[in-house]
Amino acid sequence: MSHEITRRWAGPLTPAEIRIARANGTPLAYDPAQLGWVYCDARDADDDPPRAPSFRQPGGDLTQLGGIRLRPWRLDDLSVFRALLDDPEVWRFMYEPYPAPLTEDMARQLLQLSGVERHHKVRAAEFGGEVIGQTRILFDGPDTGPNEAEISFWMGRQHWRRGLGTNMVRLATLRGFARHPSLKRLVAYVHPDNRGSLRVLEKAGYVPNGTRADHWHRLVRARP
Repeated sequence: MSHEITRRWAGPLTPAEIRIARANGTPLAYDPAQLGWVYCDARDADDDPPRAPSFRQPGGDLTQLGGIRLRPWRLDDLSVFRALLDDPEVWRFMYEPYPAPLTEDMARQLLQLSGVERHHKVRAAEFGGEVIGQTRILFDGPDTGPNEAEISFWMGRQHWRRGLGTNMVRLATLRGFARHPSLKRLVAYVHPDNRGSLRVLEKAGYVPNGTRADHWHRLVRARP
């Protein structure tokens, strides 16, 4: 398939495709979100946000991707954290039931727990200076094997369907592999009815890898 009609997120190029492109002088860019080389002028998926500048080197700038920035939660985020999470639709496909209503004290406890990093890394996701959701990498989950960690994410409902979730997951994935060299795989578990999250993860390079005993989908992204 020619590169003019190959979508950027169809996956990185094969070694043979890279050799042909370089022989023909076709410009390439290293894409850290897919951990491989892609055609510079390939089209994004129709609903992707505008393409971020290409990172030319593996392990390049990990502070932002496509306008998404990840940072630790702060106590002064309490009001926006509570506002984003106090919504039954956000909790619909989470492991835990919606704690209706989400009181300020409960929100503060959750925010404080996010900063205890002995077994997980939790980060607030910003877009355009506004907090839109969260990513989490769990290192000692009950459903992960040796050298694996579990990735999960959520966004406030007002930020759904804006093409932002994929870059959240891409950036968290890059940072997870870059900062934890022992990790061989990141895994995600998704409720079978949560088609939006399934699509986000697949666009971020995660591939189906069976199901759990409760029929939740398992998706895996391996370190290359």
